[in-house]
Amino acid sequence: MAAGKHSAAGAGCHVQPATGEAISFNDIVMKLPGARVVTTAATGTFTGVAVRFAQDGGDAEMFELVLVGQDRRQDLVIGRWDDGDIAAVWRAVAAASGLPLMLEREDGVLVCPRPQVGRLLLGPIRIRRRHGLLSGRRPRFLVRRKTGKPLLRPVRVHGRDMMARD
Repeated sequence: MAAGKHSAAGAGCHVQPATGEAISFNDIVMKLPGARVVTTAATGTFTGVAVRFAQDGGDAEMFELVLVGQDRRQDLVIGRWDDGDIAAVWRAVAAASGLPLMLEREDGVLVCPRPQVGRLLLGPIRIRRRHGLLSGRRPRFLVRRKTGKPLLRPVRVHGRDMMARD
C-alpha cells in the first residue's frame, strides 16, 4: 500500500509518515497499513467504528474508516482504504478499541452487523461444562454385578403344584 493512497482528517488528528505505521487512541496503539495516525481524542467519546463509501469521483471503490461520535458532528475519519484492506483494518481497530463494528448505509443510517455490549461481543452461548457426563454409566459399586435380563419366553411349569392341597 502506498502512503499517498490513505488520508486522515478530523479535529485533533494528524498524519505522521513512519515506518512503524501505528495508530493511537490515547492508550490504544495499533498498526494500520499506509498511515501513522495519532489522535488526542478520548475513546469514551466514540460509540463505534464505522465503514462507509468514500465520496470521491474515483473509479476504484474506496472506503472510509470512521470513529462514530455520540453526536454525528464529532465523527472522526481515520483514513481511506480499498476493498481488499478495509475489512481487516476495521476489525483490528474495533478489537483494539473495544468499540462495536458499524456499517454506514448510503442514506447515513448506522447498522451494527453483530450485537455487542461494550467490549463484550455477543454470540451463541457455549456450554463450558457438560453436566451428566457419566449419567449413562453404572455406579462404581455396581460395576461387577450383572444386570438382570428378562428371559425370552416366560417359564411355565406343567404338572402338579407343590403347594396345592389334595
